Amino acid sequence: MNKYSAVKALISAIVIAITVLLFGHIGNQNNILNEVILVAFIFVECLVVDKAVDVLNRK
Repeated sequence: MNKYSAVKALISAIVIAITVLLFGHIGNQNNILNEVILVAFIFVECLVVDKAVDVLNRK
């Protein structure tokens, strides 16, 4: 377990929480498309965080 694992988990949790809060207002309409966009957005954010942590680990 590297030293950035906890940081990665924390950032991911915060980012997902903010995303869910932002999309929560839209999500009240129960639109399937909004759910798909939300999941895709979270997936992309996790990939970005992974890449950033990899770069930090290389230093």
